[in-house]
Amino acid sequence: KDEYRDALLSHLKDRGRKGLLILDEAHVAAPASASRYATDTEITRTVRDLAPHFDHRLFLSATPHNGHTRCFTGLLEILDPVRFSQTDELKPAERERVQQIVLRRLKREINARSDVPRFCTRRPPQALRSPGAVGGAGRPGRDF
Repeated sequence: KDEYRDALLSHLKDRGRKGLLILDEAHVAAPASASRYATDTEITRTVRDLAPHFDHRLFLSATPHNGHTRCFTGLLEILDPVRFSQTDELKPAERERVQQIVLRRLKREINARSDVPRFCTRRPPQALRSPGAVGGAGRPGRDF
């Protein structure tokens, strides 16, 4: 809400300089994509107003972006407005800059680097059988 944002900005003033803004669940702050154009939500506006008060920013998320380039670049613009601007299409130079700042780790990569896997291996779903159940006319149990 605006009153919370305004109070926080007033309290911060220049205290954030040389500081680090850590935004967890950063995907929530990405502009919304209800239409062709990404629109800033209340959270987006708050983070957009708050971010310039910090010299350093770290945005964290384990959730993939929604697939809309304009939303993704809107979030990148908040993270680093010198390197990025909100756009509909990433040019090759912009894609290179994304590679320089985005760190992505997949579960399989983490497991490959660990002595003991930290994440289980996903297998395709299988039908379960009822143990010891007998179907009609003495047939084996049925699948659930």
